[in-house]
Amino acid sequence: MTDRFGTIPTVVNRILLAATLRYYASYALFERIIMQKKNVIIILPKGEKEDYYKYQFVELMRFILDEYKNQIKIEQKKDVMKLLIINNYSSPEDLLNFLIKFSNDVADLFGVNKSAKQEGKVTAVEN
Repeated sequence: MTDRFGTIPTVVNRILLAATLRYYASYALFERIIMQKKNVIIILPKGEKEDYYKYQFVELMRFILDEYKNQIKIEQKKDVMKLLIINNYSSPEDLLNFLIKFSNDVADLFGVNKSAKQEGKVTAVEN
C-alpha cells in the first residue's frame, strides 16, 4: 500500500494486518490467537459453549481435515481446545495473511452474514 508519502512502513502494515486478523477471527469464534516464533496457537471457545461444540466445532474439524490436514493440529487440555500451527512462514506478514485467510474461511464455513461484516459489527478478539 502506498500514499502520497510513499510506501507504508512495515510496522504500520503489520498493525493493519493484525487488525484485519482480529476482525475475521472474531467471526470465526476464536477466543484468542497466540503468535510465537515457532508456533501459532488458536484458542477455541471454552467447553461450556455447548452449541459451538455441537455444530460449528464438527464443521471446523471436517474443514481442517479436508483443507489443512498437514498444517493444523488439534490439541485438548482440560476444557480448552487449541489449534496448533507450526510457523514455517518466511515473514510475519506471510503468517498474518495465512491466518486472515484461514479465519475468513472459517467464518464463511459458519455462515457468517457478509453484510454484517461490511457494516462493521465486530467484536474484538482478546489478546
